[in-house]
Amino acid sequence: MITISDAPAGGSIILLDATHIYVQDDLIENGMINQDKLDTVGKMAADFFSLTKQLVELKRP
Repeated sequence: MITISDAPAGGSIILLDATHIYVQDDLIENGMINQDKLDTVGKMAADFFSLTKQLVELKRP
């Protein structure tokens, strides 16, 4: 756990190295997870979460 800040809007972060994941067989296409089939949820601050069906592709430099 890494403490980012002790300020009221600060917090901590935990970085993990995932070694295994379980994925439904119908989500796999050509050896990759088809992200269009996922119901994604993102954790925001406090009790807030983010839901999205919109994917935006940004090419890496």
